[in-house]
This record gives sequence, C-alpha cells and structure tokens, in this order.
Amino acid sequence: MRNSEKIRFLVFTTLFGVFWGAAEAFLGSYLHMVHFPFRGALMAGFGASVMCIERFYTPRIGATMATGLAALCVKLISIGGFKLGPVAGILIEGMMVELALSLFGTRRWSLLLACVLCCLEGIPHFFIFNWVVYGQGIFASYMAMIKSIQDFFGLGENLWRYIVLVWIGIHLLIGAAAGLFTIKVAKQLGKYES
Repeated sequence: MRNSEKIRFLVFTTLFGVFWGAAEAFLGSYLHMVHFPFRGALMAGFGASVMCIERFYTPRIGATMATGLAALCVKLISIGGFKLGPVAGILIEGMMVELALSLFGTRRWSLLLACVLCCLEGIPHFFIFNWVVYGQGIFASYMAMIKSIQDFFGLGENLWRYIVLVWIGIHLLIGAAAGLFTIKVAKQLGKYES
C-alpha cells in the first residue's frame, strides 16, 4: 500500500467511524434513555449503512473493521458512560460487515445481506448478554411474565412464539430498510458492483 493509500485508508475509516461512534454515543444513548423499542436494531442498521458506504471510499479488506474500531473508541468515551452491550455489539457488527463485504464485495445483495445480518445480531446478543449479566434465571422470569400476560388476557399457550417471531420480523424489516437505504446511496454514488 502506497503512502497516499495509507492516508486515504486512515482518513476515511476514521471519519466514518467517528460519525458512527458519535451517533452511537448521542442518539443511541438518547434512545436507551427514553426506552425506545428496537433501539439496538436501529443503531445496528445505521452502523451497517455507515460501514457499507465507507467501503466504497476504501475498498480494502480491513477497512470496515477499522471503521468499527473507530466507532467503538468514540462509544467508549460517550456521555452515557461505558456500556458493555453496545460496545460488544459495535465490535461484532464490524466483524460481520467486514466478513460479508470481504467475501462478496459491494454488490447490491451483499450490501443488503450485511445490513440484515447486523440487525439480526441483536437477537443472539440479547440472549447471551442477559444470560451473562443476569444469570440463567432471567429467562424463567421472562417466561413467567409472558405466562401471566397469557393468563390475564386468556391467550393461548404459545404467545411467546408469536412474540419471538414478531421480534425477529421487526429486526429483519429494520435490516432490510437499512440495506435498501445503503443500496440507494450506492446507486447515487455509482459505486456498487453489479
């Protein structure tokens, strides 16, 4: 890599990473504070779009991960304080988008795939993170709460399955919307591969 390419790599990955990290620090913290539903999926979709768009400016392996690391550094010093969940999410999302774009390039379908994967990352992230932080008993508490709701409203026993399906569906929709936005930006930039 020539010096000009190294400078371009550092400038664009840092610029886009700081933009994403600032959005995570301010908007993400605000959404968390007001208990906005699906805030993790929304921020994941935003981050995936930023990483995919950055890849058009620095089409090199490692650029997307560098963008994620820059965002992570900004998030670490955010006003809301250090929160392990979002920091781990940023790192995992950076790896997922890096993998998708390194393997499949910047084709329309791979941009869509990268955004959807990022938004779906929140589902296993939720279960693993809650298990680590609160212990195995948290899931029994969730199921007891759902059973109470079922009994109170006289709903069927499989309510939890419908809740999980709707939850996954909304994550898919947010990821698809982020992917379509990214494709639209790519089209305007004239950058994506056929």
